[in-house]
Amino acid sequence: MATINSVRAQQKSQTVDPQLLAHLPESITLLELVYAISTITPDEKIVIDTVITMLGEGRVKLRGTFRESPISEFKS
Repeated sequence: MATINSVRAQQKSQTVDPQLLAHLPESITLLELVYAISTITPDEKIVIDTVITMLGEGRVKLRGTFRESPISEFKS
């Protein structure tokens, strides 16, 4: 039986399958990244988790206003 904490831990790490975003350019604006992920899922938490994961793993680099922003600024 799963505990409430283990269910919450699983929910925290939900992200969009990276293969669905393989078409994205390496350098992208934050708005473009959020929009691309939002076309796959309407869940805001998953969108945010996916953005943070992609930036943290270096799958994409931001250009524009947020290009020099540390990832910690996107986390709550």
